[in-house]
Amino acid sequence: MDSDAALLAHPRSALEAALAGSGRTLREWRLNRVEASGGGRLMGFDVDLDLDAGGSESALVFLDTGDRPVDTERVRVLHRPEGGRPVRAWVYPQDPYLPALPAATVPEAAAVLLARLGAPLAGTPALEVLSYRPGKRAVVKVTEGGRDRGYLKIVQPELASHIAALHEAFLDAEVPVPRVLAWSRDGLLLLEALPGTPAASRIAQVCGSDAFLDELDGLRRLVERVSWAEAARPGAVERRDWYRDALCEALPARAERVAAVFARLERSLARHPEPAPTTVHRDLHLDQVLVDQDHPDRIVGLIDIDTAGLGDPRSDTGGLLAHLAVLAHWHRDHGREEAASAERLGEAILARERDPRGLAPVLAANLLAHALSAALGGADGDERALALIEDAEGALRVDESPLIPVSSAAHLAP
Repeated sequence: MDSDAALLAHPRSALEAALAGSGRTLREWRLNRVEASGGGRLMGFDVDLDLDAGGSESALVFLDTGDRPVDTERVRVLHRPEGGRPVRAWVYPQDPYLPALPAATVPEAAAVLLARLGAPLAGTPALEVLSYRPGKRAVVKVTEGGRDRGYLKIVQPELASHIAALHEAFLDAEVPVPRVLAWSRDGLLLLEALPGTPAASRIAQVCGSDAFLDELDGLRRLVERVSWAEAARPGAVERRDWYRDALCEALPARAERVAAVFARLERSLARHPEPAPTTVHRDLHLDQVLVDQDHPDRIVGLIDIDTAGLGDPRSDTGGLLAHLAVLAHWHRDHGREEAASAERLGEAILARERDPRGLAPVLAANLLAHALSAALGGADGDERALALIEDAEGALRVDESPLIPVSSAAHLAP
């Protein structure tokens, strides 16, 4: 077991060292995520703490073994006696890669930030953290006086100008993304609030709509026409070796099966070389697609384009279908009828796919990436991960079958 795997299996001493001197004592912890980080791993833990002053609280603690450049004064550096790279530790929201995050999560400080951006408020805003990916980005909804004032996106400082330029390029191509109202070089962007609601919340209404599928096809064609010269952020296919190793560690009893499905993935990718690159979203799923409140078959917005750029044109369809598989499993696990809607929508998208064989390895890679997230997701995580591995195996069987009519492409669906 390498030193990162040993840390993942036995994190208590590192977590205790991260909290030393804070007036808090570690009681319990639960792993909630593992991601690649500059050649190492970024591990997130939900922790329960006893306070020296009495009472208890919960926190989110991160251990990072990567080597990305960072101001080490913003983290606690832990040296491991068993060797390996030092561990950088921090407690949310003190993310060393997102220096604007702490202020953006405190109403009074956020008001100062907004004023500096040229968007002063009459009063103190209400803040809602909608998403947080450690070391990468966070999105905070800002309301004041009961009105939406936009969204603060917090990113690594060196990416702020890049993301602002991406939004301009997408708007120039008439892709309905939010306008960047202001941005700063410390990694803060203020985005306008778009109308609409995530398509994922209206899946029962859109799953049988040819009009929605036409809109989705049109949206992807618009994205492909965006004039952009830089590569998209690496996705599941590009990072497949890391996902293979991490999934084997997360499911040691299933490591042989995991290795076998990744070997099949390699053979499938070799049979279907990557087509000429186009502009892609890279993280396309129904929570990123906004639809009209009253007419959910009409797409009115596309959000979170930070990962966009030139890439494999199959990646958006593969990513979208993998997310639908995850959504179907989630709804089924919770006894919700929307599971059938997610499956039906996946089948409808695949019925329009011209090359189900060529799509198969890209879909499988995305399903396996989701399997890792499921395996690290706590109770019943292994079961959910195995279901997604089975979906990936099913996708690869489409490519491996000697004969398969296009009408059988629905086998790619969960």
